[in-house]
Amino acid sequence: MTEERLLICLQNGESIAFDILYDRYWTLLYKAAFNRIAEKDIAKDIVQEVLVSIWQKRTQLAIKTSLQNYLLGAVKMQVFNYFRSENIKQRVHGFVMDETGFIIDSIDESFSIQEVENELVLAIDNLPKNMKRSFLLRRENLSIKEIAVRLNLAEQTVANNIAEAVRRLRMELAIS
Repeated sequence: MTEERLLICLQNGESIAFDILYDRYWTLLYKAAFNRIAEKDIAKDIVQEVLVSIWQKRTQLAIKTSLQNYLLGAVKMQVFNYFRSENIKQRVHGFVMDETGFIIDSIDESFSIQEVENELVLAIDNLPKNMKRSFLLRRENLSIKEIAVRLNLAEQTVANNIAEAVRRLRMELAIS
């Protein structure tokens, strides 16, 4: 089946076209992703996301190049998005860990540990629902992406919630 015919069948929702697309391009796309990421599971996930996205958007596809080049470009963009997402997660993780350590280190030693824990629990309880859940899940070492999926929020929203939670906790505990 030619690329043109495959694309037409795909746009018409013919599932056999997706099977052919998968069989024809999966290895090529996987190699392209793996060459950029060098992690098998992540490369597989990227190819899966690209192929599922193609199927989901099949009726709106407007491919101006060859299907192969289009798919390779989509993989390249997913790899870029992955690195951007990882960069955000690393920055937020570092920020949360630094700020949490700072909060604990900055507390006046005249407080007992129990008093500090009580104040912190109360301050966390006063956070808005999604902000509180984002913060607590992050403290359980879940990634920003995992939290976003679990709470059905955008990754950037989760990152913003965590940063704002840390800011509010610092203010609530009167730490400068």
